[in-house]
Amino acid sequence: MTARLVGITIALLACTVAACWAIVALAGSFPGDRKVAAEIAKENLGTVGLAPAHALDFLGQPPVAATVVALLAIIVARRLGWRHAALVIAALGASAITTLLKHLVDRQRPPGGIELDPSFPSGHTAWGTAVFGLIFVLAIRGRHYWPAAAALIVAAIGPSRLLLGVHYFSDVLAGYAIGLAWLLALTLIGLPWAAASHKRRQRHVANTQTAPSGEDRHAASR
Repeated sequence: MTARLVGITIALLACTVAACWAIVALAGSFPGDRKVAAEIAKENLGTVGLAPAHALDFLGQPPVAATVVALLAIIVARRLGWRHAALVIAALGASAITTLLKHLVDRQRPPGGIELDPSFPSGHTAWGTAVFGLIFVLAIRGRHYWPAAAALIVAAIGPSRLLLGVHYFSDVLAGYAIGLAWLLALTLIGLPWAAASHKRRQRHVANTQTAPSGEDRHAASR
């Protein structure tokens, strides 16, 4: 994906967030918001059925989310170096954006989340998309076995907010847009910077392994 295409995609995602915000501000709700919320409210999934959604809700709680990001950064640092770990931490920028927008829009939550912070956009969705989307990208590039788990979390975290009744559809849509836009920005700007350091590290390790030791040089001089 070229830099120009990434830039256009980020702009389109930003327009998606702006459009959701404008429609909510002008019309009071996004088309389908209340209908989807009402249909989900009729379903009775029970404790077992909602267990995965509650697990993802716990995963995205600020103290837990910060701990998860810290652990992921440590793992990534050991495998790929500190610059890639810095990108994992930088993925939290998506959370900063959603927090700012929440206070600007100040949209009331659905009945299931009425006591929580403002609804628009979904912070869990933006955070999960940015953080685990980046883990997916790094796992694919590094050929590790984490892509499936990361992709599953990204795909499930948005619908889980709807199933718990704590967000409207437009909140989740905007959350995905913010998270994906931030992920693309990190991929476009951050990955080349991090990859350069990783390649130097690999060359250094290769040179260290292939360089003859002092004993070998002494034996060769005899």
